[in-house]
Amino acid sequence: MKNYNILLLGLFLSALTIGLNTPKTTYAADTEEQAENEYRPATLANFARVYWRLSKFSLDDDQAIDNFLRITECDVFRDYYHNEFEWRQIRETGRNFIKEKGDTFSLRMEFVQPLHLGEYDFETNAFEVIDEHKIENIKKFEIPAVDIYDLVCDKKGEIENYPPYMILDLSRPVHITSVPVPETKARAIVNKRIEEFKRLDRKSHTKDRLYDMRDTVLIMKVKFFSYQAPDITGPDGSYRTQILGVLEGIDIYAESDHENLLFSESYRRKSAKSEFEKNLREGYKAQKEGEVTSEEDP
Repeated sequence: MKNYNILLLGLFLSALTIGLNTPKTTYAADTEEQAENEYRPATLANFARVYWRLSKFSLDDDQAIDNFLRITECDVFRDYYHNEFEWRQIRETGRNFIKEKGDTFSLRMEFVQPLHLGEYDFETNAFEVIDEHKIENIKKFEIPAVDIYDLVCDKKGEIENYPPYMILDLSRPVHITSVPVPETKARAIVNKRIEEFKRLDRKSHTKDRLYDMRDTVLIMKVKFFSYQAPDITGPDGSYRTQILGVLEGIDIYAESDHENLLFSESYRRKSAKSEFEKNLREGYKAQKEGEVTSEEDP
């Protein structure tokens, strides 16, 4: 799958800065059927599931259900769509599925963005990010589906009301201008890229070319929480869906195949404690306090 660049849209203050001890946010636990820690790839099918989970559509909207099935169940769509009698039953099955299972559609997704590194700073033990790839106090991101240019069940172009772009508005802005990496690991990265650099024609031996070869992969892990109507039109005429979300973590890998993790930071907390857990903890605390009181009594 190709990776398409995330477009940075906004400048704000009070950013999430990688490498700093950032305050975390607490969320309620996902449904049991949802893998709590799994972040789905940014495919159009996963966009479609998010749209339904965030109530972008009504269950009475036949066209929205038909298009959802086209995007997520292509084989079924091909086999039955052109027979209105059979498709009527398929549509009702799809409607019931969304009604019963829609609240289990994942709200978590990961977005992949290239990140090119510059000089290594020995005082901070971090690589600087080159200017063209710095993320400086950005809150809004335009994110294309990774399969945006693929046919959607034999159809070219956008599927009505299912934009292949998201405008993601995060609760707090992001700031990534350097990447902390231990010196030993940094040396290995530099040495590997230098070997590749030496194989180039000498005319290409420039700092810019060297830094261009220090390519890494940034993965932003996000949880969505609200759809913001209406969809808006981009400069290319395609629609964008506006979504509010929270950044839950960042991973940075040295290789495009997501090997050799350089940096990882999570902004998530565990789900809120259950009443049973609270009672256990309070009971244990009361018991310990009672034991201390007994020891102090003459």
